[in-house]
Parts: sequence; C-alpha cells; structure tokens
Amino acid sequence: MKIIDYTTVRGSSRYDMEKEVRERIRNGWQPIGGAVPIPCRTTTTEWIQTVVKYENNTVPTTCHTVLGPGG
Repeated sequence: MKIIDYTTVRGSSRYDMEKEVRERIRNGWQPIGGAVPIPCRTTTTEWIQTVVKYENNTVPTTCHTVLGPGG
C-alpha cells in the first residue's frame, strides 16, 4: 500500500480540527499519527493532524504499534 498524497489539517481548536479531519475522511483521506497541539503566541492553541491518501483508496488493515511491557 503506497501513500500518494500528504497534507496537514489545522484548526484553531481541537473541535475545529476534528470537524475538518472528518470532512477529509469523507473525501478519501486517512488520519495518520496523532493530533498535535501547537501553542501560539496568543492565548490559543492550534491543533494539527496529518492526513494521507493511499493508492487505490486502500486503508491499512494492520497496525504496527509498539507495545510496552506486558503489551
């Protein structure tokens, strides 16, 4: 499975970022990794999520997670 496109989704709040990610999912994008809060120079925090498109709109069927002790 090959990634064919990559972008980041930003939101002025986690809620706004999640709304945009859901919209991207409806358009064939898949989130990869976790959402990241980025402190801004103002009192707000911006949220960023990476999304990718896979070749032939396939989605990974396995997850390569590193487990800790006992996992």
